[in-house]
Amino acid sequence: MINEFQLFPDIKLVCSDSPITAGKDELVICCCASGVCEYHIENRYYYLTEEIILAFNRSSDKEYQACCSSDFRGLFLIVGSHCNNDTFTDLFGLSNVLYVNENKPSVYIPDERYHDMVEAILAGADRSLMSFIRLKILELFMLLSENEQHQKKSFKVLQAGDLICENVSEHYTIEQLSGMFRINQTTLKNEFKRIYGSGIYAYAKRRKMFKAAELLMQTDKKIIDIAEEVGYWNASKFAKAFQSVMGTTPKHFRTEHKYNTEIESRLGKAV
Repeated sequence: MINEFQLFPDIKLVCSDSPITAGKDELVICCCASGVCEYHIENRYYYLTEEIILAFNRSSDKEYQACCSSDFRGLFLIVGSHCNNDTFTDLFGLSNVLYVNENKPSVYIPDERYHDMVEAILAGADRSLMSFIRLKILELFMLLSENEQHQKKSFKVLQAGDLICENVSEHYTIEQLSGMFRINQTTLKNEFKRIYGSGIYAYAKRRKMFKAAELLMQTDKKIIDIAEEVGYWNASKFAKAFQSVMGTTPKHFRTEHKYNTEIESRLGKAV
């Protein structure tokens, strides 16, 4: 289900239970009410959850893929290329709202007001309360302005994230990663959460489960074989981990995907 609202010139709100695709040179501000969404941007993986705000510039020359859990619901603010920080300062008296690195996504970790704000926006969208939605979006922009993101990113921490994604069958400890990349454990944990928006173990678990989901959709491999491919040698532990991330069991996920594929195929032939 997708609801779209043109809130201000060059600013559009999209409420959806699946990831949306923005146009060339548009800024996307992504918020999550439930579930988790994986973004594959510029050869790195980022996870949108209820705890963070993810923002990135969408250009036609960047690799951009996204998929989500079955219980995902989110809202997306699409900001046109003509809208910039000067515009926000002139219209709303806010600064630093749109400070996003042109090459890398930005992760914001907002305060306790954030979740209630997202729920209120979605509730207003369900009832098409435009004035209420605009007011709440302004509150969200204020929150972004207060939580200006610093862009000094650690190359070693990015390398650690890359290693986790490239070797989904492995289970790396913080101690191992700290030794491999010669970085203090506390620094590694803090910088990793600042860059990716989650702890190392949560991040690794999400990458494993989204990789498993990809294999469930694209291959006929046995579920236990897929579990082993992402580092789980116990079927029940794998099923529990998968459901905690994807919102459904591996078996149900595969069955539902095949059903949806068959329906789409039949509709395509009918047309």
